[in-house]
Amino acid sequence: MMNKHMETAAPVEEKFLTPGVMVMLAFMAVGLAFIIVRFIKGLGGVTNLNNQFPWGIWVAVDVATGVALAAGGFTTGAIAYIFNRKEYHAVIRPALLTAMLGYTFVVIGLFVDIGRYWNIWRPMISWNPNSVLFEVAMCVMIYSNVLYIEFIPIVIERFKGQVGPTLDKLLDFADRTLDKVLFLFIIAGVVLSCMHQSGLGALMLIAKYKMHPLWYTPILPLLFLLSAIAGGYPMVIFESLIVAKSFHRRPEMEILTPLARFMPVLIGIYLVFKLGDMFVRKTYVYLGDWTVQSTAFIVEVLFGVILPFVLVLSSRVRRSPGWLFFASTIFVLGILFNRINVFLVSYTPPYVIESYFPSVGEMFITAGLIAGLMFMYRVFVAIFPVLGAEPKELLSSKGVKVASIIGISLLGLGVFLGGGEAMAAKAKVKMPLTTPEIPSIDHAPPVRVLDNDIVNQYSDFYESVRFMHRKHANVLRDCSICHHRQPKKDGDMEGEPMTWEKFRANGQLPVKCSECHKKPFDPNRLDVPGLKGAYHRLCIECHKETEQVPYTRGPVIYSAMVRGPVARVLDTRAPTDCIACHSKKVPDHKELVKLEGNPDPLEVTKACLSCHEKEAEAIIHTAHWKWQGPTPYSVGNENRIDIGKRRLVINNF
Repeated sequence: MMNKHMETAAPVEEKFLTPGVMVMLAFMAVGLAFIIVRFIKGLGGVTNLNNQFPWGIWVAVDVATGVALAAGGFTTGAIAYIFNRKEYHAVIRPALLTAMLGYTFVVIGLFVDIGRYWNIWRPMISWNPNSVLFEVAMCVMIYSNVLYIEFIPIVIERFKGQVGPTLDKLLDFADRTLDKVLFLFIIAGVVLSCMHQSGLGALMLIAKYKMHPLWYTPILPLLFLLSAIAGGYPMVIFESLIVAKSFHRRPEMEILTPLARFMPVLIGIYLVFKLGDMFVRKTYVYLGDWTVQSTAFIVEVLFGVILPFVLVLSSRVRRSPGWLFFASTIFVLGILFNRINVFLVSYTPPYVIESYFPSVGEMFITAGLIAGLMFMYRVFVAIFPVLGAEPKELLSSKGVKVASIIGISLLGLGVFLGGGEAMAAKAKVKMPLTTPEIPSIDHAPPVRVLDNDIVNQYSDFYESVRFMHRKHANVLRDCSICHHRQPKKDGDMEGEPMTWEKFRANGQLPVKCSECHKKPFDPNRLDVPGLKGAYHRLCIECHKETEQVPYTRGPVIYSAMVRGPVARVLDTRAPTDCIACHSKKVPDHKELVKLEGNPDPLEVTKACLSCHEKEAEAIIHTAHWKWQGPTPYSVGNENRIDIGKRRLVINNF
C-alpha cells in the first residue's frame, strides 16, 4: 500500500562516511564499551542507581522520551490513512522508519536497563493483567512487530525484480497480501500506541507521595498521551528538515507547512489540560517556592509548550524552514524535559538518604544509543527507498543554525536543572545542625516505646520496640527524613511535604507517624502503608547488612551519644536481625497447654510436639541426640555404648 504512494522514492546516493558519521561511530564505540562493562559487572558497575533511585536517565530518556518521540509513526499513519489525507503520504516512510528504529532502540535500552535482562521475554508467558508495566511491555512488543510489518513493503520494493524469478514471485505474493491487510496493522498501530503512551504515565500513579505535586496528577496518563500526539508532527518536521540539511535536499515545505497547521491545535489541547489540571488541583501555589522543581516546571511549560504554541500560531513561522525547525525543536526538547522532570526531577523518595545523578557510563550509553539510531537511519535510507527522489537543493542553514543553538541551550538548561535537583538532594542529606532553634533535635524523646494499638494488634511473636529516638535524630540530623509530611489541620491524613528547614522556619514540631499511617489496606488510601509497614519500610533502609559501616561526623553539639563538641567516630552500625530490636514474646503456656491431673513426661513431650514440630526435628539432628560411646561414669551402664537419647535409655519421651 505505502509503496504505491511513494513511487518516486529511492535510496539516497550520498557519501556515507562523512565527519558526522565518524562522530556517531565514536559515540557508538564508547557506548558499546560501557554496555559490555554493564553486562560483565552488572548495573552497579556503570550506574549510580540505588535502592531509593532504581531508575535513571535510561528510563527517562531512552524509554519514556524515545517512545514519545516515536509517536510520529502512528500520528502520520492516522492522518494519511485513517483520515485519508493523501497529501501527507510523502512523509509516511521517513516517519515510519524513525518510529521503527526508535522502538528498536527503546527495546535495546530496556535490555540494558533491566537487572535480570535474561527474563525480558517472561511477560509473554507470565501475564499479569493488573499490572500497568505488563500492559506497556506487551504493547511495545506488539507495536514493534507491527512497525516491522509496515516496513516490509519498502523492503519488497527495494529487492523486487533483482532476486530471481522464484523470489520475485514470493515478493509479489507478499506485496499483494500485505496490500489487502496492511490497513489492519495501521489501525492496530494507532490503538497500541495510544495504550502504551498513556501507560507510561500510569506507571507513576503509584508514586503519589514520592512525586512533586506539580507533576503528580490522576490524569498523568492522559497528559503523556496528549504530549505524545502533540509531539508527533513536530518530530516529523524536525526529522524532515534535519534530513534535508544533511543530504543537501530541498525541504518539503509544501507538505510540512500544511502539516504544521495541526501543531497549534494539538499543542493547545495539551497545554489546556496541563494548566487546567494545575489550577483544578491548586498546585500553582508551589510555583512561588522557587525550588529546583518549581523552576524546572516553569521552564518546561514556558519554553517547551507555550513558546512553540505561540510560534506556530503564525503562518509566517509555518512557512519558514528555519523558524518551523526552531518551533518543532523546542517542543521536542520540551517533551524530553517533561519526561526527565516526571521520572527524575519530581521523584523524591520520602526517606531519601542517597541522591542520584547519572554516571558517565549512563550518559555515554544513552549518547551511544542515540548515535546508533541516527547511524542506522542513514544506513536504511542509503539502502531502501525511504526518501523521495527529489532534486538536490541546498537548504538555507541560517535559521536552522540559530534554532540548533537555541535548542541545544535549552537542552543544556534542562540537564543543568536535573543535575541541580540531584545535587540539592545530596546537599540536603549532608545539612548540619546549626544554632539551637525551635524545633531542635533536643525535642526528640530519648526513648519511645512503639506500642501503638494499631501495631500491637498484629504483634504475635515480638514485643514492642524500644526506639532510641534521640540517638536516631542525632545520627540522621534531619527529622524530615522520617517525619516527611505534616497535616495542615486536624483530621488531615495527607498533609504537605516537609523539610527540616520548613519545620524550623514554621516553629512546628513533627507529628507522630500514627497521625497519617493507620491500619493497612485502607480502601480509601491504598497508596499509604499502614503504621507497621511504614515503620518497617523506614527501618529496613538502614538496618541491612550492606550499610553497616561506621559513620564519622562532627563537631557534634546536640548529642545523646557523644558529649561535647568533639568530632569522633559514632558507631552507627545498626542491628540487622529482628531480635536485636524486638524482644521475643513468649506466650503464657498456662492458657495454651491443658493437661489433666498429674501428666507423665511422655504426655508433656507429646503436648509440646503438637506445636513445636520444627524444634523436635532439629533436636534429632544434634550430637546430644545422636550420642554414642562408652559411659564408664553412668552407674549401672558402665559397659554400654548406646545410652544416648536416640537409644531410648536416658530421658527419651
